[in-house]
Amino acid sequence: MNEDKETYIYSKVHFTGLILAVTGVAFRVTFSTERSGVNIRWEQSKRLQQGTLVAISTERDMFSSICKVAIVAGL
Repeated sequence: MNEDKETYIYSKVHFTGLILAVTGVAFRVTFSTERSGVNIRWEQSKRLQQGTLVAISTERDMFSSICKVAIVAGL
């Protein structure tokens, strides 16, 4: 799977926290951007804006059978 202008791939995704709010459950995550090959300026980036749809899969599965879908709540 390769990145393009509409798809970005992040590796080493780890869940680091759970937030319970009136609006629902949110997970705090960390991840690596090493696949992008560039230094990302998050303040200027449109990659993970609030409301962005993301798909999460294990490295072993690579989206062949297991995929979790989430929406970015905030940075």
